[in-house]
Amino acid sequence: MESYNKWKCEYCGKAFLAEPFIDRHFDRRHPDSIQQSPSSVCLSDYCDVYRCDVLSGHRTADFWDVKLCIEDDIVEMKDKCKAYMAQCIPKNLSQNATRKLSADLDEAVCSYLTCSKYWDVPVPGSDAATAMYIIMSILISFSVLVYYCIFYQYFYTDAFSDNISYDPIIKNHPSYRIHSPKGEIRQRSQRGFP
Repeated sequence: MESYNKWKCEYCGKAFLAEPFIDRHFDRRHPDSIQQSPSSVCLSDYCDVYRCDVLSGHRTADFWDVKLCIEDDIVEMKDKCKAYMAQCIPKNLSQNATRKLSADLDEAVCSYLTCSKYWDVPVPGSDAATAMYIIMSILISFSVLVYYCIFYQYFYTDAFSDNISYDPIIKNHPSYRIHSPKGEIRQRSQRGFP
């Protein structure tokens, strides 16, 4: 699951709008990758601990959910969560690695099983996204600043003015004079002279 409405197959890269579509895709295209042994586990059996309805966005907290939260019920779920996480840790790890993995799993999953954090949704990759927004904001601001500096220099200063020659010799050139039908001589504007 990449977002609420984007599910991606890690085998072939195809994207789907909802979980049932990717389930059917696995049944049709990748049946050999689905574990159907007696020891395989379906994570939806543990949705009460994993808070599937909250993380999927199907359920949000309303006033009564927050106010009527019973901490004893949550503590029972947290104990179940720690027992499930202990089953996930391989037996051949060192004591330090087991302790670290247990702490990481507790922080990632079981720490949300309190009345104050139950409805919180962790945002994956938020640090990278925030950094990208900051960098892009700085680049766009700098680009706009440079654009307006050039705009100001071009239109409000003489730095980019046309260098038109006002040489008096040019005024005496025969192509510079225009004769009107009445025979009088008029001068061309200097901007029209090449």
